[in-house]
Amino acid sequence: MFRNKDIKKVFIAIGVYSLVFLGLSLIFALFYYFTDGISYQGSLQLKIDFFDALYFSMISLFTIGYGDIYPIHDLSKNLVIIQGYIGIILSSVFSSFLVYYILKRPSNVVFTDKVLISKRTDLAGEQSHFLSIRIGNKGAYITNTQTNLDFYYEEDNERHLLYSTRREYPVIEQTWTFNMNMNKENKYFHRKLKKIYNEDKELIIKFSLTGFDSINGNPIFAVKTYKEENIEFGKGFKRLKRKGKNNKKIDWGNFNEIVDIEDDEKENFFALDNEENEV
Repeated sequence: MFRNKDIKKVFIAIGVYSLVFLGLSLIFALFYYFTDGISYQGSLQLKIDFFDALYFSMISLFTIGYGDIYPIHDLSKNLVIIQGYIGIILSSVFSSFLVYYILKRPSNVVFTDKVLISKRTDLAGEQSHFLSIRIGNKGAYITNTQTNLDFYYEEDNERHLLYSTRREYPVIEQTWTFNMNMNKENKYFHRKLKKIYNEDKELIIKFSLTGFDSINGNPIFAVKTYKEENIEFGKGFKRLKRKGKNNKKIDWGNFNEIVDIEDDEKENFFALDNEENEV
């Protein structure tokens, strides 16, 4: 399945290849012409004209020959060998690059600049703190998706894993928000995180996504690292605007915009004591 942008890529690649091919053909044609290195079959006395020298150069670069024109001394024979070798390499590289250029998955999976921690009602109707990261997918659907959320802290120039969680999803379409219930994900996590903050250790959050492009099957990998200054408390992501016919296209301009949910949420979050969970 070809999209308009894919067709444009094909024409650009063909244009670049054509310019390179023509340039090399002209360079070798000049050598053949000014060294009198080629001649017509059965007509050694007849000087070759430049158009025929260019014709011979082009078919040599294509690594084909018809025998109507041929090299007549060692220099021109060596040039033909070199030109044929260049032609094979050029065609192979162009073909491989063209396939990769068209079928590769662009780097169009994006994550929000901020990690949000806010208190919301969970599915059980209880108030819980959720950590949220919004994912944007500007390309084809992503299948067999797996996300990893890792929490680290740095101490004595070493990085230590605090907590890690993994999720699997069959399909990711255009946009989706990763939500982690921090109070119920792990009964010790909240307390550990509170300790990291109280001891002024540097907290690092790494979020990664792997999956496969639903059109060409290419593997997808995207990762983003957040630090403490990238964490916002008591905030929520602003609803994404849509544009275009039938509002099917997302306006990515407000992808990172956030709104206030609750004041002093950071203080409330760390004032919460989960000792009762450690039974």
